[in-house]
Parts: sequence; structure tokens; C-alpha cells
Amino acid sequence: MRRASLITVDCGDASRARIAGTGLDVFEVWHVFQNVEQDFERLRGAFDWLSERQLRSALDFAAEHPREMAGRLAAAAQSEERLARLWREHPSTAPPRR
Repeated sequence: MRRASLITVDCGDASRARIAGTGLDVFEVWHVFQNVEQDFERLRGAFDWLSERQLRSALDFAAEHPREMAGRLAAAAQSEERLARLWREHPSTAPPRR
């Protein structure tokens, strides 16, 4: 498959697949894609240094591995909640607001 040269999987763990040569997790692209309401043009704007082929390969890979992507999404949500709780309890640790 052409995509195989664009996506690398470490130790057979699809949840940790990366776009080859970038160090960027497929999950990161997929997560942003979900946050921009699956608008491909907005995704391209968020990752303007990646080619369309790289982005589409990442999205195709994510679509083929929904369980792994859902697991990473759940872990990210837990991390975000822990950070929010920390910042509520210790406001001085929160980043400055813009």
C-alpha cells in the first residue's frame, strides 16, 4: 500500500502510529480533525507543513483503527480533566490566559 510508506507503527501499537519522518502521531491529526468538525481545509491550516497526502494517510489510518483512536481520545480527556482540576486547585500553575 502507498500509505505504508507514510505511516509508521511502533511495536505493532496502532494507537502510537506516526506520520513517517515527522514524529507526529496520527492521533494528533485525527484529534484536531475532530475538533475542527471534520473540515479538511481547517485541518490543512492547522498542519500547513504537512502534505495533503500525509494528512489523508493519517486520517485513513485513524479510520481503520477506531478502537485505538477512541482509547487515545479517552486518555487525552482524562489528562485534560486532571490539568483542569490542578489549575482550579492551584491557579498559579495554570498558563497565562490570552
